[in-house]
Amino acid sequence: MKPSIHSTVLFLFVSHFSVQFGSAGPNPEHRKILLKGYDKIAIPSGEAGPIRVQVNGLSLNSIDINEKHQTISLQAWLSMDWIDPRLSWGTETKLENDGYLHFDHGEVWTPDLAVFNGAESTKILEFFGKSQVLSGFNGSVIWVPPIKATAHCELNLKRWPHDTQTCEVKIGSWTYSEDEVNVTLADGPAVNHESTLNNTEWELLGAEARRESREYDCCPGSNYVTIHYKFTLHRKSCSYTYTAVIPLLLIILINVVVLLLPKNRGEKLTLGIFNFLVATIFLLYLSSKLPALDHTPLIVVMYGLNLIFTAIIIAVSAVVINFTDGTPIRGTPKWTHWTFNRTVASIFCLKSLQKLTNAKRDGRSYSFKTGGTAGNGSVAMEDPMLVEQPKPKETDGGNKAEWLYLAAFVDRLTLHIYLNVCISLFFVFYIMF
Repeated sequence: MKPSIHSTVLFLFVSHFSVQFGSAGPNPEHRKILLKGYDKIAIPSGEAGPIRVQVNGLSLNSIDINEKHQTISLQAWLSMDWIDPRLSWGTETKLENDGYLHFDHGEVWTPDLAVFNGAESTKILEFFGKSQVLSGFNGSVIWVPPIKATAHCELNLKRWPHDTQTCEVKIGSWTYSEDEVNVTLADGPAVNHESTLNNTEWELLGAEARRESREYDCCPGSNYVTIHYKFTLHRKSCSYTYTAVIPLLLIILINVVVLLLPKNRGEKLTLGIFNFLVATIFLLYLSSKLPALDHTPLIVVMYGLNLIFTAIIIAVSAVVINFTDGTPIRGTPKWTHWTFNRTVASIFCLKSLQKLTNAKRDGRSYSFKTGGTAGNGSVAMEDPMLVEQPKPKETDGGNKAEWLYLAAFVDRLTLHIYLNVCISLFFVFYIMF
């Protein structure tokens, strides 16, 4: 049964103090004897086939994602063991052979592990701290170094800031093929994240590991082994809800208010221009926060479209104010008269205004046009034609009512299009994906 990472670390801790303070244990003079003539570059020999380096587990300390550089960074303890016959110092029959000899990791051979998808200038795995290598009487070696690794991670930020990311860190021997150093993965949990420090932005949902052996184009005929550590993290979006999501909803709300304000109020333009500036500022904030990607996050699309729609709403408000300004001398163009239809008015919630407009339009006087003198001298009536003879005041009131109704219709039409686009984008991009 393979040892777990917890049992390995505990065993090392107890063994360390048994060597320092216990009566039983190896003679420290053995270190000098074993290191005399020891070649720390040469691979341990004496076994049949390649040396087998077993990775027992990864005890995760901290993990983080950098969106700007699209990388994942972690700090952890990596537990490994192998057999180095050159470091054997006793036999099984002697009690004093219990315990471990301590070596600095720079004094003996250790695997040249590297991060294959590393994002740093050097891909060699960074071991930090004064970690020691422990050797048993039969040459069994245990090494649990603290490591730092930074790897590339292709991020999917479509649902930012409610996104979930999956990243991999590939660790393996950089120069030794599988025929020389066979890196294996122990049975049992490969990643322990019970002691992981709390991250203010990311929540670790799961971690797993798998072994892969493959041939690379650079080195035909040889397979190289890598251990793939896969991490799934979900963003804690509480802070972004207040700094990005709620402002977007408020911008949408203000645009709706602009379209619902009275048609002849100059505040429509003032509020629209203010909203335009706010949307621009938040787009600049998002551009500084997010990296350049081959896809656009939904929230950026929403801010961008709201910026465009705000500009359109400002233009519509200017047109609407122009419709209702002053006293018109003529009515609305004939091609707009379909908007006075009762069904159209019901759809856009303008039924009461439509009735008032029609009443003012119908409040005009009419007369019949007569013909000229017949051949017998009598006055003959031509075919009667209804001719509109509006009174001046009634004409002005009817024309103004028409333009007021048309202005209200343009506002409501813009409002319907705007809300439908916002809801559709939210549904298609946020719910379906």
